[in-house]
Amino acid sequence: MSGSPHKSRPRVSAPKPSANTDLWIIGILFPILVVGGWFGWQVYERITLQTKLPPKANRGLIDSLAGVFRPVEATETKTEIPLVVIVPPKPTVEPIVVVPPKVIEEPLPPLSLQPYPFTGPDLRDPQRLATLLKDTKARTFDGKWESHSDRVKYGLYPALTGASKNDGFRRFDRLWDSPYFALGMTQYAFIQRVTPATLRAFIAQEETLPFLQELMADSGLMEKFLANIKAEDNAGEAIKVWAKLVADDSKELKGKYVNLQLAVALVFDRKFSFRRARDPMGESFTVNPIERYRYFRDNAQRQRLETDIKRLEPYELVWVVSAEATAEEMEWALKENDLKRLKLATADQKNDWSEAYPMINYRMDFVTGAKPPKAPPGKKAYKPQAESFTRGTLEEIHEVGGICMDQSHFGTTAARAFGIPAASVGGDGNRGGHAWFAYMMPTHQWNMGNSFHPFSEPRNLPGTGRYADGYANGHTRDPQTGKGIGEFEVQLTGDPERRMSEHYPKSLRLRFAAKVFQGNKDQEGQLECLQFSTQVAKMSLDAWLETAACLEAMDTKISYDRWREFVKSMRSAFHVSDEDRRWLDMIKIADDFAEKHVWTDPKMTGEQVYMECKNSYNQFMSEKKRLRGQTFDKTRYDLIVVSIERIGRQLAKDKSAKGQENLFFFMRQGLKDNLEHLPTFRSLLDNFYLAVKGNATLELSFLREIRRLYQNEMSDTGNDVFRMKTVLGLIDTMQPYFDKCNQPDMKKEFERDKAKIQKELDKLKKQ
Repeated sequence: MSGSPHKSRPRVSAPKPSANTDLWIIGILFPILVVGGWFGWQVYERITLQTKLPPKANRGLIDSLAGVFRPVEATETKTEIPLVVIVPPKPTVEPIVVVPPKVIEEPLPPLSLQPYPFTGPDLRDPQRLATLLKDTKARTFDGKWESHSDRVKYGLYPALTGASKNDGFRRFDRLWDSPYFALGMTQYAFIQRVTPATLRAFIAQEETLPFLQELMADSGLMEKFLANIKAEDNAGEAIKVWAKLVADDSKELKGKYVNLQLAVALVFDRKFSFRRARDPMGESFTVNPIERYRYFRDNAQRQRLETDIKRLEPYELVWVVSAEATAEEMEWALKENDLKRLKLATADQKNDWSEAYPMINYRMDFVTGAKPPKAPPGKKAYKPQAESFTRGTLEEIHEVGGICMDQSHFGTTAARAFGIPAASVGGDGNRGGHAWFAYMMPTHQWNMGNSFHPFSEPRNLPGTGRYADGYANGHTRDPQTGKGIGEFEVQLTGDPERRMSEHYPKSLRLRFAAKVFQGNKDQEGQLECLQFSTQVAKMSLDAWLETAACLEAMDTKISYDRWREFVKSMRSAFHVSDEDRRWLDMIKIADDFAEKHVWTDPKMTGEQVYMECKNSYNQFMSEKKRLRGQTFDKTRYDLIVVSIERIGRQLAKDKSAKGQENLFFFMRQGLKDNLEHLPTFRSLLDNFYLAVKGNATLELSFLREIRRLYQNEMSDTGNDVFRMKTVLGLIDTMQPYFDKCNQPDMKKEFERDKAKIQKELDKLKKQ
């Protein structure tokens, strides 16, 4: 089989498609594609269109597929709307809206470095004044007061130095005729007093800034402010208060009560509070400056006051607006019949305001502790002091009565309530401490009740509660500064020259000029202006003190001779020919300057200094001798004490045994010369002891001398309660000296006297 030939099989190939088969396939697929495209399009339309689909139960195939791919439709929730009756609104009147005009703020003028020109034709150039006013307003916004002040002072200086010196104190009068110059002078003095820092603080104070701009554009207002402000015043706070008071006035009252506004501003530049002396609770009352201003302004408008406060100066009105009482108390005073019948007088007459003092019945039981006396007709039954007062008001004091301090407070406060300048005054005399009051008369001079009439006061003025036995020196409290002052400073405000343009106002302007010279480092020019200021206002204490301060600032440039000339001028200004009008207080101030700047001259010997001191002492003693025998003792023992102490300081410079002995004899003589005045005796004891301290022999002589003088002149107190209490105080003052000098046995004598006096006082309590 293997050798037999292989037979090939035939190849079978695939059958070839025919053309009919292709057509058949196309015919089947084409309809399917057409139907599918149409179906897809219908589904797409239902998905994309925002038409709502039919409910699921009624949907066909197309809608069902569209529902699968279409986002879930939000179901609309319909809420039932209640039936509302719509009432048509009433027609309303549309408010008229006033659109303020658009303010285009002008840029501040550039700050020039050139001084303002105040010479020649510039003084009369209205454009210069306009420029100064515009620049001043700009400074109230940018606060560049130092530069502004420099431009003013450097511009004023040539004008002042160019004035004719032949005109003396009138040399600047023509310059002041120029409103431009007047504004520059007062602005410079104002900036120096208020200070640039304080003025800058007003930039952020919208309430005060407009007033400050008005004030600094008015030379008259600034001059009035500077004439009345004192060194202790807070200038910034005073301006703030002043601005509020100006804003409180109606349009009709603008500018009518400027002096009253300034007085309130100067008193209320600090918190003004008081306590009633008789209030058992000790409640503190704070007075609102606007309310105090309204009280006097409104009552002045209603003509309920005793004075025309529009005619009073600020330095007088500070003694009115400082009443330590509430508005309710002062209203009571205006309605009280006993007070309404009083009238201001210039001589002793019935129903004068001095009668406000004895209007308060004196309660001796308050002093002695005895049983209350029977009350006068019309008064409630008197009670012991501890039960008498519940509030301590004026009305209660009027009903209950009191002692001298109550009488003084009542007289002073009631007078102020009626618009009368008044002061509570106190002093120390032979019967201890005492209080009275003083008030200003229609002549603008004061009735101090001390028989001292330095100006044109009548000699028969009524008393105001001052005792006659050793109360010639009184003191009070300055309502503007709160500091204690001598009554002579109050009385000085009554100088008629104060209201005369040729005197105090001119003196003030000369002091303004002195500040310009000082700012330009011209001390001689400053001193010359100040010396002129003392010539035109001889009794201006401020002018004399500023002149002395200038001399002290010049230090070694001022010789002893120039100081001697100053002291001589000051003494002569107040040591007038009329002995009843001499100002001994001012002579004492002149002696203070002499001790500091004249008696330190190395060319003067100790004997020369001693003699000058002794001359001053002799002057006071001569005055005492002249006054002897008068009904009212006007001897100024307080100034005698100062004189003795001054001489003692000079004698104490000699440290030798002989020098100490001389000092001992002088102090002993001083005690003997004035032993009739118990406060003087008490005041000199300490100086006497210092003169003998350390010398056992002189110490013993000192103790024996004061014991002898006491036993001979002071131990007899009689039945005078006040004298008893005063002597008890003197014994308490003397006893420690016996301890210091190691003399206990001598001290026992005073202890026996003290027990005896106390026993007499205790008897009075049982009555």
